[in-house]
Amino acid sequence: MAPAADILSKQIICKEPGRYIGWPTIIRTRAGELIIAFSGDRDSHICPYGKTEMVRSSDEGKTWSDPVVIRNTPLDDRDAGLVETPDGTLVTTWFTSVEFGDSPVYEAHAKTLSQEVRDRWKGHWTQRSTDSGLT
Repeated sequence: MAPAADILSKQIICKEPGRYIGWPTIIRTRAGELIIAFSGDRDSHICPYGKTEMVRSSDEGKTWSDPVVIRNTPLDDRDAGLVETPDGTLVTTWFTSVEFGDSPVYEAHAKTLSQEVRDRWKGHWTQRSTDSGLT
């Protein structure tokens, strides 16, 4: 069995009033910065509007940047993952979905997505940054 984690503190890291944020991944870079990637700017857990976002802290998590959108495909961007490779490259992962639930608003949105858009964007994705996620 894995050892238990010690919870040192609890705090709100990011607020998007009226929006849902989910599935965060946090890393500490070799430079000591904390970075969290997550799916944000959502209506709810299941919706078509999720974006991959990131926040940063350079003071051990005392303060955090405002969220920055790092990927916004035409589909629902979900479950962001984040890792720093040995050479300092940041790699973000996520997947896209067209499973929006049974809301009439979401069903109407789904009808605006062409099959070409669905075929092009549905899947599992990675992107990399060699400048600590600035681009």
